[in-house]
Amino acid sequence: MRDVFLFIFMTQLLVFVKNLELNQCSQFTSCETCAGIVDSGISCRWCLESNECIPSKYLCHPWKTVIHDINCPLSKIPTTYSDTFLRTEVAAYIHAANRVSEYSPVGAPMSCLMKLKARVDVLNELDVPTKLEGRTIGVLIGVNHDLQHIFIGFRSTNDPVQFVSQFYVFMMGWMEDFPLGGKMVAIYSRMYKEILEFGFDDCLEKAVIKYPTYSLVVTGHSLGGAMSTVFALHVAMKYPQKLTSLYSVSAPRSGDETFVKLLRQHVSLYTGLFLQFLGLRRIPSGPRW
Repeated sequence: MRDVFLFIFMTQLLVFVKNLELNQCSQFTSCETCAGIVDSGISCRWCLESNECIPSKYLCHPWKTVIHDINCPLSKIPTTYSDTFLRTEVAAYIHAANRVSEYSPVGAPMSCLMKLKARVDVLNELDVPTKLEGRTIGVLIGVNHDLQHIFIGFRSTNDPVQFVSQFYVFMMGWMEDFPLGGKMVAIYSRMYKEILEFGFDDCLEKAVIKYPTYSLVVTGHSLGGAMSTVFALHVAMKYPQKLTSLYSVSAPRSGDETFVKLLRQHVSLYTGLFLQFLGLRRIPSGPRW
């Protein structure tokens, strides 16, 4: 009899605590006010399926749960599109960066840039060895005199080993502390350090000194999109007086919420484009948010 009473008491207590948690989270009626709220040890999260604030991950599918307000969907989707973004130029920069490789002939990046009507020069081609997967990452630094900006492009994944390495790092959830703040997917954090060790800052510094009034444009597709996101923050923090624009195409996630906050704080313009097929290297007619 005593055991039965104890069982009923514990059951009622659990129900009471559960209802208390639900009541505490249910007071928040939007994703922005709900996600990330911690009250008396209860972490509220927003469920995209039911559009309600819940206290437990078991009440909503994990893929449809928002636990940080920075990941909340836009409350109002833009219905107008202003074509001020450099679609043609960005496509050419990405294509040129994809030709930075030991397998490409001399002058290959410039052959892509010659399609532009603007006066464009290639300043540096860096084919940086990477240790984690034993491949390379290509970096292109150039200048567009007509639009008065220095552009930095990063090469897409061009090797199956490099692709699989990224996949496994993501599957393991392998994150490392990022020198600029927050945490970073390990393979991108290490590539960041290797590119810096290869002399990236010295090359960019020479370009900035030579063209002091030019703004900075950082771009890339796929792996290059992830690295462009990482380096957009790097150059924006290194040259805070300059306008830094980021055009990232089909980039996998690179950093955590702290990194995203820093990116929003320092990068002047961020345009993220997501293609339906990652292997399709072209710029669509408009951004998909």
